[in-house]
Amino acid sequence: MALQPLLLATDSGLKPRIIFGSLGLAFIVSLIFIAVAYRLSTELGLDVQTESVETRAKTLVHALEFDAENHTHHGLNTSYLEHLVAQNFNDASILVTWDGQTKQYGQIPADALAAKMSLMKNGEGKTGLIETSSQTYMWARARSPNIELQVFLLTPVDVFTKGLDAISKRLMFVSFITLWVAIWGALSLSVIISKRFETINSRLRDAASRDNLTGLYNRAYMLEAFEARLLTHGKNEAPSPGAFLLMGVNKFKEINEIIGNIGADECLKILALKFSKLVPPPSVVYRYDGDEFACWIEGANEQQIESIVQSFVAAANEAITVKGWTFNLSLSAGIALFPRDAIDSKDIIHCADIALQDAKRSRQALLFYNPQYDENTQLKALLRNQVPGAIARADFSMFFQPKIDLATGAIAGVEALARWHHPTLGNIPPDVFIPLVEQGREINAFSRLMLHTAIQQAKSWQVEGKYIPIAVNLSPYNLLDNQLVEFIQRELEAADLAPELLAVELTESATMFDVNLAQRVFTELRDMGIKISIDDFGTGMSSMSYLQILPIDCVKLDRSFIENIQTDKVAHAIVSCMVSLCHTLGKTVVAEGVETEAQSKALREIGCDQAQGYLFARPLRVNDKELIDWFRAEVPAIAMDTGTRA
Repeated sequence: MALQPLLLATDSGLKPRIIFGSLGLAFIVSLIFIAVAYRLSTELGLDVQTESVETRAKTLVHALEFDAENHTHHGLNTSYLEHLVAQNFNDASILVTWDGQTKQYGQIPADALAAKMSLMKNGEGKTGLIETSSQTYMWARARSPNIELQVFLLTPVDVFTKGLDAISKRLMFVSFITLWVAIWGALSLSVIISKRFETINSRLRDAASRDNLTGLYNRAYMLEAFEARLLTHGKNEAPSPGAFLLMGVNKFKEINEIIGNIGADECLKILALKFSKLVPPPSVVYRYDGDEFACWIEGANEQQIESIVQSFVAAANEAITVKGWTFNLSLSAGIALFPRDAIDSKDIIHCADIALQDAKRSRQALLFYNPQYDENTQLKALLRNQVPGAIARADFSMFFQPKIDLATGAIAGVEALARWHHPTLGNIPPDVFIPLVEQGREINAFSRLMLHTAIQQAKSWQVEGKYIPIAVNLSPYNLLDNQLVEFIQRELEAADLAPELLAVELTESATMFDVNLAQRVFTELRDMGIKISIDDFGTGMSSMSYLQILPIDCVKLDRSFIENIQTDKVAHAIVSCMVSLCHTLGKTVVAEGVETEAQSKALREIGCDQAQGYLFARPLRVNDKELIDWFRAEVPAIAMDTGTRA
């Protein structure tokens, strides 16, 4: 089975929701349009009808006035009035009052007549409506300013309704067209929006799967692809053989030191472009970690695999020019075969890593995995599978090693150290189980367990009046945890613990994992008030540049510099220079691995701030008498937002 790119989870219901939502919105908008248009047409028709009735009443008054002025006669000229009504007012009911004489034309229901007579009598208003049990009438009153003449005109609303019906028919036609246009517009818009969403989601999925620097698929994607590839084993398809290659650039840290991070990144981009052209589909090259690349080769024998690896080695050895420097890089590769060496993704990666490390140590271009490289392969495989359960049960305990203020001899803080007491195998050394945790996907859960335990212990000591900062070691892979800073903040707030009582330590090699990433995470933690320490300082090629780039508070000198400080003048000079430089930059300096009084004395004379080692105390349980005795000693004042402790 060919290894295919995985499709990350997508929202399959997004497009239907957009379409139906758009249709619903179009339908609602059309209904609102119809209702508003009908209401406006009704009001407009009513206003027109009212104005028409009032005008007709005034016209009748003017006609009767004209007749009275041009024909000298007394009283109401009924014949002329009847003529006017027959010609122009045969659709209305009329009451004409002249000098107390009333004349009615047209049929008026009794209840409407009673209402009309009341209005005539009261003489209020010019227009209005009369509601009866069977009909609605619109009336209008008009008076003559010159003679005793008043006209009351009554028109059934049926006449108005006919006009309104005509308007309604046109309105319904327009509304139908509006609804049709709105529906098509909504469908078109929904299609455009859904396609845009799909395009954006596709880009996001691709971005999440790829390394930002090289454009290759990243380690997280590789692990998921491996899971999908290896899950076919034992199911419907028989597993086809394959090989996993883990390749590392030799002495790449020296190149990083020479041309800087940006130049080194350019080298990696050039290598990635070369490597990606060397493997035919379905093989894929991945950016694994730092200067390491990985590749899965499907269905090839050892001779073919060796030939492919040699092509990688040759491509890396081709001259690369960056920033005016020309390099011929060397490459080492470790190879693990599936299913011969392992059938689990974690195990096959581990086997390739073992082969790579041995290839680098022996300065060979490539090595296939050999169980002899890994003396405890079966034991480590067993422990690796038990790590998730141990984390879930919180089987890991925490020991604390004091850090001593060399000027006062008092405890200045403690480093939290994880220990695993296996129920059947006893104590598992940290240098055995920590790599197992890092090789799997449990490193974030493990580190969060350690952080939670340390914060709870610091809070417990704070309640007892002991303000002791606890330093917790983090893995380089924790820097990739986007929720790390938020998790620490929640834990501090839940425990109501001052951030100054928590510190995090990363080894210098861990910061090389991704300097830009380390800088961002360190800055966020430091802004919260958490102290940042660099462990094993001085062992890398870029130690001094990290002092300038990274926002750190404390530097822990590696034990290799301390071992012979009292007898080796070079070691003494190096430590003295590093302490002086760190102090100039405002950093606290801690010496690791202090085991003799002579070492302690030499460090005090140099001006080193703190020391840690078996001379003062081994790692201790929280209830060990030796640790309690240290707490009983005087503790230096620690400035805190919540107050001070002397």
